[in-house]
Amino acid sequence: MRKELMRIALLTLLLGAFFCQNYNAFFNGHFHILHTGERIFHAHPYIKSVGESAAHPTHEHSRMQLLTYELLLASLIALVAIYKISECLKLIFQRFVQLDPITPRIIFYRLSPHRGPPTFCL
Repeated sequence: MRKELMRIALLTLLLGAFFCQNYNAFFNGHFHILHTGERIFHAHPYIKSVGESAAHPTHEHSRMQLLTYELLLASLIALVAIYKISECLKLIFQRFVQLDPITPRIIFYRLSPHRGPPTFCL
């Protein structure tokens, strides 16, 4: 029961983060042209200048800000990927890997075939 509640809480949190990211990308998304000529798209709230187009905002970002944004996004993607992979592995092990309860005894028996100390008769 507790495990199921944790799973529901995590799924709710991930779904909320996904919704917030898409909402932010839709309403606050914009492009920047770097000094290398590369265009990058990202999203965050900012105050638009008068006559400014959404495609070319006038505000600037430092390299550290861009790196931080990229690391946060990559971390979120990695977290979701790790969660999904662990769920798939759990499903595979539950359905296809059936451990026979006698298997550990067979392994132990081969290592020590029920031999004890010698008995002495008086």
